[in-house]
Amino acid sequence: MRFLHTIPFITVMMICLTVSVRADDFYVDAYYGCDETGDGSQDNPWQHLQFALDSIEGTAENPHTVYLAKGVYQRVDDIGSGITPGDYISIVGECANETRIHRLWLVQIEGFSISNVSLGYLYAGYIFDASIANCIFVDGIHRLVSAEVSDLVLSNCTFANIGPVFNIWHGSIEVRNGIFTQYNQIKTDSSTSSPVITYSLLDRNYPGEGNIVGDPKFVRPDAFDYRLRADSPAIDMGDPSDPVPPGYGGRIDMGCHEYPYAPVVFIESVSFHELSGNQNGIPELGETIQPLVTLCNYGEPATTMTIVFEIDHPVQEYRFGFRTVREN
Repeated sequence: MRFLHTIPFITVMMICLTVSVRADDFYVDAYYGCDETGDGSQDNPWQHLQFALDSIEGTAENPHTVYLAKGVYQRVDDIGSGITPGDYISIVGECANETRIHRLWLVQIEGFSISNVSLGYLYAGYIFDASIANCIFVDGIHRLVSAEVSDLVLSNCTFANIGPVFNIWHGSIEVRNGIFTQYNQIKTDSSTSSPVITYSLLDRNYPGEGNIVGDPKFVRPDAFDYRLRADSPAIDMGDPSDPVPPGYGGRIDMGCHEYPYAPVVFIESVSFHELSGNQNGIPELGETIQPLVTLCNYGEPATTMTIVFEIDHPVQEYRFGFRTVREN
């Protein structure tokens, strides 16, 4: 701040606090944010999610949204305590595959929502009017544990390779447009608290309207890529009453990721093969190098592909060879 020397320090702190609390949207970046000098703005984000949640207060009249950049978010002092948000807060991740919260504790709150993140252990106790959307629960013992919940809705979530998915004591939980694969069981501790699951893909029978059994056909589940391949039975099989994101077919899909009805070509890897030279993997003058670019095509098959190599030093003589690898 250029004007710190002309304004008393306590006055500056009060001004910053007033500005941030009145904002509706806040930003957190685990890699590039800073709690000490950040103000929660998009240009100057905080670093830790719990710090951001402790710095704002949502109300029914003035709810807040916290946007998370890609990264891992967890309390720095005690990994076992979990992130604890307050009332009328929405947490929105940048990408469910790359935005992760290890442990989330929802205790005595209302008006909360979270979307586009990968979640580990989730405890929901004495909550009202909460929703979880487009999230991934994956790997090992992670599961949702709930007690005394009212109207908790999980929509378009993927549950993969986990133990008992739910431990429900009391309350109501609804799962819609979900995918359950390689899970132990859907467990409840009360005969009156079974989750209501509809329009979901499971690997075993479970009662509920629109439920189907099958292989979701993920792109690369071994690499935690839970997008759907073109032949996935989950495509266009979600609740027909739910809105469909623009450009993504005539009906919403099951699971966290909507299948794109447009070619999305991206580079998966680039490697260099020395056809002649010292074989150290580094392109050098006098060597013949063959770049190998592996392309992946996600979405509908692309009809044409073009690769252009740009040579920075055209006065030298280079020999290029390449091949493409396409994955639909």
